[in-house]
Amino acid sequence: MARRWGSVDYEEFEKAYKKMKRFEEIDADAFCRKVAKNLAARLLRGAIQRTPIKSGDLKRAWTTDYNVVYRGNEYRITIYNSMKYALT
Repeated sequence: MARRWGSVDYEEFEKAYKKMKRFEEIDADAFCRKVAKNLAARLLRGAIQRTPIKSGDLKRAWTTDYNVVYRGNEYRITIYNSMKYALT
């Protein structure tokens, strides 16, 4: 007795295959760097918004150079605050 597993819509299968093929053609390194910069911008914005305000100097000191460093399998961007009292 044979069981039916279902039917396959080959047109949808072909569409999915073409989408995956397009993803192979993109420059993965450039894509990852772009995503890393976008995430860094969001994190920087969040850090600035969550910094308490007394004089505003601490809030204005948050920065990044958006220099993406690739090491091993990680992309890194440094976000920092250069205020002396923020470093302790």
